[in-house]
Amino acid sequence: MSQELRLVAVLDLKPNSWEHVKNAVKECVKQSRLEAGNFFYSAHFEENNQNRVVFIEHWMSREAIETHSQTAHFKQLVQIIGPYLEQPMQLLTLAEIQEIGE
Repeated sequence: MSQELRLVAVLDLKPNSWEHVKNAVKECVKQSRLEAGNFFYSAHFEENNQNRVVFIEHWMSREAIETHSQTAHFKQLVQIIGPYLEQPMQLLTLAEIQEIGE
């Protein structure tokens, strides 16, 4: 049985890059929310830092994440943001702690 997973993806953009990537980010969020295995998908700026974009995602399974990574909207995002990244994307894959207190 697959476990639900949460992802946090951090994009550190080069200065003044947001205008070049914002449409791709917004489209990826919009389309990702429609995917069958997605529970939650949002993009945020770090407070007072428009050069750091943080995606927070919640997926039904690892398979759903793999399917997402093959979608046209995700591939387009990766292609568009590539030249504007200050460093490679940071990705945290999180599994919820089921039994708090044990």
